[in-house]
Amino acid sequence: FKSSNNFNSSLFLFDEQNNQLELGPDFINNSVYEIKGFNLSSKYKLILGEFDFNINLDSSWFDLEYTDITLGFENSPFNFVPTLAIKYKASKVDNFAFIYSRNIINLPIDYVLPNFIQTGFDFLQRGSNSTSQERTNFFLFDYKRGDWTKDFLFNGQLLYANGENAIGNILEISQSFTTLSRAFFSNQNTFNGNASLDRYFKFLKSNLKLNISYTKNWTDDILNGVEREINGQTTNISLEMRSAFDVFNYHFGIRSSLSKIETTTESENAYLYNFLDLSLNFSKKGTISLENEYYSFRNSTNQNADFLFTDLAANYILKKNKLNLNLSARNLWNTESASFVFLNDFSRSEFNYTLFPRIFMIGLDYRF
Repeated sequence: FKSSNNFNSSLFLFDEQNNQLELGPDFINNSVYEIKGFNLSSKYKLILGEFDFNINLDSSWFDLEYTDITLGFENSPFNFVPTLAIKYKASKVDNFAFIYSRNIINLPIDYVLPNFIQTGFDFLQRGSNSTSQERTNFFLFDYKRGDWTKDFLFNGQLLYANGENAIGNILEISQSFTTLSRAFFSNQNTFNGNASLDRYFKFLKSNLKLNISYTKNWTDDILNGVEREINGQTTNISLEMRSAFDVFNYHFGIRSSLSKIETTTESENAYLYNFLDLSLNFSKKGTISLENEYYSFRNSTNQNADFLFTDLAANYILKKNKLNLNLSARNLWNTESASFVFLNDFSRSEFNYTLFPRIFMIGLDYRF
């Protein structure tokens, strides 16, 4: 394999009299970053009764050619990336799996650039000025019960990722502009647990889906010269049910998300989404559908927002495969705008949307 990147950039600023300002070498890049080498993959599979063992070993050798970039001392030209997967079939419907994998990444050029580039109106960004590799260990436990051909399916997973040498951020925030520099940190860990349930009820002719996930992150960064430990956690829950009748059908559900970030301060965001869709086939020629959506946003500064939207649509076939009559009504509650606030560990973001007002439309579709 071979990957070659040449990156050249310069930033110029002018004052009110159109005089060019002297910025210095921190805003000029003349970098060459080339990676070449080869990969060798080997696989071994062993079956012992109900156990299935899979061992993969990816070996690689690479050579770096670079200018204007510092060589990372943690690099080795030889990489060995093992993967171990153990599967156990306890019964016809119960399956267990454990997977260990190690991941080694040579970072792309925008993550290793030594000097700043402009990526936004008042946002400057540069890389780590190092060709060091990002190394992560993954541990996964998986359990499945049932399959898609049955009326019941459950899947549960636990994942832990440990970043030995993970890329992170150094932020400098001022009223005039923000700079972001990449750097390597040893404390980058993630835990994730999720479960999903899929159940079909024959007597209701309806399918139920439930998903629950929890994620916790431990990371480090530097903000305005202060090194911080960031603990973040997010919980997501979604539940929905859909029918499959001939004349009348429903589809309803709820999705919620709660996120919390702890540093020297704490911030929370909560999101709730409910929906109810109804449809009626009152004849072979005509259908009516009603869609309702409710959004709710909450955060730790009590900047809350709620929105309700309802749409109505009807269709009637005047002549099969030729002529259709359509009626639609959008935004029946006449919500003119939507806005909400999102908080993270260092900023506050406000989102504002201008919406179309209540509207009624009649359409006639004719096929030639």
